[in-house]
Amino acid sequence: MNRIFDLAISLYERKGERPGGCFIVTAASLETTDDPEISSVLSAFYHDIDQALTDCLEESRPRGLPKRVSRDLALVTATVIFSLAIRARAGASAQELRAIALGHMTFLKYRLGDAELTRSR
Repeated sequence: MNRIFDLAISLYERKGERPGGCFIVTAASLETTDDPEISSVLSAFYHDIDQALTDCLEESRPRGLPKRVSRDLALVTATVIFSLAIRARAGASAQELRAIALGHMTFLKYRLGDAELTRSR
């Protein structure tokens, strides 16, 4: 999970004058109420992200962790990643984004009792 957050944060960091964050999450979502095509593309994007995270978590699911938890974890993790995109767009630093990601992983570790979630890269 560290790798997932590291990748997202590296993509969201401000580089030069360009705004940070994810264009799809921060800009396209504003147009969904007026444009069904954008809404459809955004919905497919979210579905693809959810599925990719589910697949990733399934592959690394510790023994004893119920399979459905992987899907639940993926949805919550995707929500945190999208929040990071919005915060990056608003000017949050990579350090601030990493603190949020660490808080999420710490919470999951506490709730699941799973040291595997934060294993080293």
